[in-house]
Amino acid sequence: MKLAKLLGVVILPFLFTIKVSAQVFIKLNVQDCAKCSSLLTELNDVSDLDTAFVVVPKSYMEEAGIMKKELGLDKFNKYNYIFSDSLFQYFQDQGGLLGSKIIIKREGHIVYMAPLEDSYLDNILYNIKLDKKRAICPTPVLNKYIEGVAQSGHYVISQDRYNNVMVFDLLNNTHHEIRMDKKENLEFLYRSLYGKKFTKRFPIMKKIIEETPKLKPSIYWGYVMLKGGKIILSYLPWDFKIEGKDSSISMTSNVMIYDLKKEQFIAGFNKDTESAFAEKELMKVMKLNNKLYAHFSTRQGPVFYPIALDKKRKVFRAKDKPLQHIFPANYFQILENQGSENLLVTSDYTILMRRGDSIYSAFHDKMIRIPYPSNVLEDLTKLHNGFTYFKPSEGIFTILYKYDNPKIVYYVSFNENGERIELKGFRGFDKGSFQFINPYEVLSIDNKKHCFIRKSLVHGNVSVEE
Repeated sequence: MKLAKLLGVVILPFLFTIKVSAQVFIKLNVQDCAKCSSLLTELNDVSDLDTAFVVVPKSYMEEAGIMKKELGLDKFNKYNYIFSDSLFQYFQDQGGLLGSKIIIKREGHIVYMAPLEDSYLDNILYNIKLDKKRAICPTPVLNKYIEGVAQSGHYVISQDRYNNVMVFDLLNNTHHEIRMDKKENLEFLYRSLYGKKFTKRFPIMKKIIEETPKLKPSIYWGYVMLKGGKIILSYLPWDFKIEGKDSSISMTSNVMIYDLKKEQFIAGFNKDTESAFAEKELMKVMKLNNKLYAHFSTRQGPVFYPIALDKKRKVFRAKDKPLQHIFPANYFQILENQGSENLLVTSDYTILMRRGDSIYSAFHDKMIRIPYPSNVLEDLTKLHNGFTYFKPSEGIFTILYKYDNPKIVYYVSFNENGERIELKGFRGFDKGSFQFINPYEVLSIDNKKHCFIRKSLVHGNVSVEE
């Protein structure tokens, strides 16, 4: 059977409706399945999974019974087998993963792909759950307004209006609240900040915070999830200075690591006074191209330094020179963008100006011109880039942006050469905070229902003029 016909039978239903369930494919490399048999057992017992298509080369068709018995698959009832060289090769070519892997498709697009290994089990289960439950409402439901969505695997990190950090585990339907008015947390932060001077200085700072609660340490947007349920947060604590009879309060910076399992901070790092960024204002710590970067504010615009967390000295220090040539020429000399720290949009691989016509790809280490419609490129002052997404295995850049009309959100996707793939518009899509979870879907906050909602980007509802 030709690949086109087979894909027509298996995949085409997604082109006609957005309500059908996703299809789960397992591209099975029989020779290396010793690593994946335990995961196949786990998947077979998942209540959210109705069925999965196991794709193997055609040569195994005549000995299908032997193959299933040898791999321990004969006792499972959720797997349907497709013996096809063309479909096996099609999935082999996706994402650069050569071994056994799992692929989830919705609406004709691959929305998740990972090696078929135990270490990916939680993220696999989370993506299957997303298919069954378009809305996930944490338990207990939080009766407070939260904003911002930073998604990492099955964790979603948000923040309330009072600088408390909320970490949601959408797979297990639990959440953590990291509060800086909690005695242990506040003491840990200032202990790491003051070091040997903690006993002398902290009682004074504690009293200042108690008298002026707004001076509680604040956190800037930007989180990095580490393995083992640990999270890096960049805090901006206040500190005092006394010179003679005068005293002053100013903000400093500190990088903290919080352990979700222990529910406590486990490490703190001050800014290295010997680094080139010693006098610069830290905005946040972020991950870019699988490396840690510190984003600093300067009069000439943002600066990004690769950093290392020095556990011995308990400081974060510059690991290399800052990123160069990542903004359009003269961007920060344009009047509309002066003081535009909040006009930066970043992802794991990209840096984007909210009013810029180009995007910096850390993976390719180059600027890529965004293929906007001509009217956008003619007047960038009306442009508001909102969200950006890229993963090397997918090779697709996607951006959500607004232009002129605040009630319409536009979606554009393109490749590394700046060649446009899709352009569409959405009305009634601009409420709440969003985060791309793949090139075709976003996760948003519904603050009325206190839920996270998966929204599709496949079907636009506004015609777009060039």
